Amino acid sequence: MPADSRQIKVVIVMPVWSPMRHILFQSLAKHPDIHLTVFFEKETISHRPSWNLSSDAIYDWKCIGSYHPKFLNRYRLIPLKLPRYLKHYQTDVIIVVCLTQAVIALLTLFRKKTKILLWTGENAYVLSRRSYPKSITRIRRMLYPFLDGFGCYSKETMAFLKQSFHIPDDKTFRIPQCIDNQHFLKTSDKTGLKNLDLPKNKVMVLTVGRLIEYKGIDHLISAWHRLPDSILQNTTLCIAGTGPARKKLELFARQNSKTDIKFLGFVEYNTLPELYSNADIFILPSLEDNWGFVINEAMASGLPVLCSINAIAKEMILPGKNGYLFDPLNQTQMIATMITLFKNRDLWVKMGQYGQITASKNYSVQAATAALVRGIKKILTNKGTELN
Repeated sequence: MPADSRQIKVVIVMPVWSPMRHILFQSLAKHPDIHLTVFFEKETISHRPSWNLSSDAIYDWKCIGSYHPKFLNRYRLIPLKLPRYLKHYQTDVIIVVCLTQAVIALLTLFRKKTKILLWTGENAYVLSRRSYPKSITRIRRMLYPFLDGFGCYSKETMAFLKQSFHIPDDKTFRIPQCIDNQHFLKTSDKTGLKNLDLPKNKVMVLTVGRLIEYKGIDHLISAWHRLPDSILQNTTLCIAGTGPARKKLELFARQNSKTDIKFLGFVEYNTLPELYSNADIFILPSLEDNWGFVINEAMASGLPVLCSINAIAKEMILPGKNGYLFDPLNQTQMIATMITLFKNRDLWVKMGQYGQITASKNYSVQAATAALVRGIKKILTNKGTELN
């Protein structure tokens, strides 16, 4: 779709298509001041088989391909063809989401008028957990002053950039992390749950996520084993997701036969609303998380939430109002927090309702779209670009 000459031409580079970003891009594409193009390095990834590029996309998009090497114990996407596409597209703003993309964009667009924004959720704790060598930090220190702006997942990220990299306030803005809240109110289709071994006549505590080390599921299981029998006999922990740590976690869970823990396996995105609607409590035990969209999903579904202090989505939690925070590395605190919520069962419905208000008011697609447009215009204005 050709851009109107009065519109700001925006290109966003994403590693992969996701339903969370798609709903935001749809909204952004409808904004009269924006013409949006999205470059996907990959259309889908193996551990998210239900994430397929939606045919209803109203924004322009291209799948540009990516090299996928393992580096520093994690697989990295390197979009080697990105320079060719950036040179072809005449754009006012390019938004990148990782260090690799930022380096490529800077090298490609050196001395160009295009403004480069980094959309990030990084913080001191996550970077320390990932044990990046000092050279990576030095690259960030050299690179960040050349970027025109930073769209931040949270106030914590904004503070981190200011403190660690001396990024001035006029270069940062916050973009609330959002999902399609309405999607998680749709609970009529139960066909996706027919093969799941969900608990009957028991309180269901749910966690959703990929089964990998830093999601903290082993710490959750360890704490679960130590809960009082009065809680365990009436409660089931359900773990939805798959990943390389599943067999190890299932063995660990079986080591204590008195506890009721069920591994549900992979659950399709379209089935998640019904799964959440069957749960009573949601818990996220991450050891690190740049955000944690499952907190948005659980709140939109009306569940009281227990959230790790290491997930940046913790900013959504108002302790005692819509959930509680805990340290997954502190077993005593984690257990005490779970017990506190179980003792206040009469507040679960009210906490879930408050969570829905939090999600719909402060973390909606509309709020994120408005913040992103304001941020883009702010950075352009800071650089002396005249806006139409």
